[in-house]
Amino acid sequence: ILDELVKFDEEVEVVSYLTPLTGLTAERCQSEATKSLSEIADLVRSHLGEGAVLVGQSVKHDIDWLDLKMGTDFADYVDIARIFR
Repeated sequence: ILDELVKFDEEVEVVSYLTPLTGLTAERCQSEATKSLSEIADLVRSHLGEGAVLVGQSVKHDIDWLDLKMGTDFADYVDIARIFR
């Protein structure tokens, strides 16, 4: 399990961090501990194997954002949003 924060581009204006729901704050999201999206994608890839199965809610969005490739970075995925429709 990874727990990382993505560094926003400076031109991105965050309207709300939804702190009561997410626990995120501006200070935390702008700290030196944040990583670029490409750094996080590389980190995710390093933890996956070609036989990995990704499970998540609307996980296809995450796969697209991280530019992961089925058959290369992972074997398959299960979208629990489809299960509970």
